[in-house]
Amino acid sequence: MKTKNFKIIYLILILIIFSSITFAEKSYKKAEVVQEMSRKQIVDQPGFKIIRQNLLIKLNDSKNVVGLTNDYNPEHPEEIILETGDNIIVNFNKDKNEYLFFSYDRTNYLLITLLIFFLLVILIGKKKGIKALISLIATIMLLFLIYIPFILKGVSIIALTILVSILAILITVIVLNGFSIKSISSIFGIITGLIASGILSYIMIEVTNLTGISLNSSQMLKYLPQNIDIDFGGLLLSSVIIGALGAVMDVGVEISSSMYEIKMANKDMKMKEHVKRGFNVGKDVIGTMTNTLVLAYTGASLPILIIFVAYKWEFIKIINLDIISSEILRALAGSIGLVLAIPATVFISAFLLHEKYNN
Repeated sequence: MKTKNFKIIYLILILIIFSSITFAEKSYKKAEVVQEMSRKQIVDQPGFKIIRQNLLIKLNDSKNVVGLTNDYNPEHPEEIILETGDNIIVNFNKDKNEYLFFSYDRTNYLLITLLIFFLLVILIGKKKGIKALISLIATIMLLFLIYIPFILKGVSIIALTILVSILAILITVIVLNGFSIKSISSIFGIITGLIASGILSYIMIEVTNLTGISLNSSQMLKYLPQNIDIDFGGLLLSSVIIGALGAVMDVGVEISSSMYEIKMANKDMKMKEHVKRGFNVGKDVIGTMTNTLVLAYTGASLPILIIFVAYKWEFIKIINLDIISSEILRALAGSIGLVLAIPATVFISAFLLHEKYNN
């Protein structure tokens, strides 16, 4: 691999490190359980038991051994029993002058998975893979260093979503394909799809009175320390656009690349034939990408869907819940934007390539 490619990889790693430092919570520390001193039941009521563990843990940053108390209910699968050798995250409570268990330490495993992802993208994608990682990191930085911080400052969430979406599109497409006909057709096709998703979502939110505030996360937004009023309708609309952005970009770039390759195989091909072949590619893409969006949103809502089926809720009750209607809107609006991005990209690509090679 060329030295230039190594420099790009180093840049990506630096961005990741910078991001982790920026958002690191200093009161949380890594630790290891070194010994369980005792385990006893402190509450024994019908259907409710609490067991208390007294443990010794070793803090990774200082190697100091300190005490830790962990209470759990063995009848609740979400509550955690700690064992010797467990790697955990603890939080120091200044008021009580003690460490509290927060969660298992999953950092190293996630980093290993991330490294595997990076290596596979680079090995299989080569130069394009490296560019894809650069655009991915840039998009993440846009979201966490610009988008969310400015929302917390009270800036219009819809205006921010439009701005960040356009920047993400420009960065991703230009990094992948440079300033070219492929880039121009991709950008216009993607924007067309997103505009369609946005308009449809806005209309549906208004006529169906969707708010998104039934979501627990949205309810928590009412109590932000920044004391700002969150526009929940705008938040729902923005979530639809952001959620569809990745899939629509994927389709736009894929179709524009296919159109370019078709033209390069036969530069004398007439525009009508070129468009026809582009639509043939687009039809195959539609079948898989629409499934991708629908299955992604279904997967996110799977626990609650299982509950609905288990308790045999009526379909009319389920479909009209704000949380379910919102997820359906996200999936359908995103899919519609994806579908409309295909003809837009096909026609723009065919026209621009025809103008370049046949005039």
